[in-house]
Amino acid sequence: MISKVDIPVTVKCRLGVDDHDKWEHIVDFVRVVSEQGGVNKFIVHARKCHLKGLNPKENRTIPPLNHARVHALACHFPHLSFVANGGLDSLPLISEALESPVSGVMSGRMAMNEPWEVAKIDQQVYGDTKPGLTR
Repeated sequence: MISKVDIPVTVKCRLGVDDHDKWEHIVDFVRVVSEQGGVNKFIVHARKCHLKGLNPKENRTIPPLNHARVHALACHFPHLSFVANGGLDSLPLISEALESPVSGVMSGRMAMNEPWEVAKIDQQVYGDTKPGLTR
């Protein structure tokens, strides 16, 4: 795909699917996609999914989060960029995640459920001194 487009290609994935969730599986996936596909940025949802037995809503809450594994991927592949996703729905959690080896975070649920919290990120996470948006 990289050779066919003029824009960056990223991959958003989970840590595993059903019983295909071992460390070796995600490492092999990242290796193949980065080496053969040319992808250098991965947005990793820090939980696996269950295709059989759980609906999409349950897949956002029932499988346990494993941010340590996302951090380990960032350390294992230091030449690639990893963005942590999943359960990062507050400024303290985002700040904590940004202190890890990942290069960024994705917090879609916070943006959807608490949009005014997003307006505080520049000041509270990055130390911006300009006044932010208010309600």
